Amino acid sequence: MGNNEEPKRNWPERGKAIRHRWLVPFAFVEWICEWISYVLGRWAFLDILEHIGRLTILIAVITYFMEADVHPSIAEAILRHSDINPP
Repeated sequence: MGNNEEPKRNWPERGKAIRHRWLVPFAFVEWICEWISYVLGRWAFLDILEHIGRLTILIAVITYFMEADVHPSIAEAILRHSDINPP
């Protein structure tokens, strides 16, 4: 669904439209998932959690690049503590 439109049919109507009997359980699960997506898509709390998640990733990336100059690279540390001479 993706755009928070209400699912078009109720289950009895949708179940009758299925051509193959073996598809009924899969179609039922799909119908349930569409309704769950529709209901949860209307919650503002989930939008806030989504924005917090994006902000957390942004902060982690900024922190990573800010600390990159402070800490020596792993390769340099290995070369310093080993008998291998760099080229």
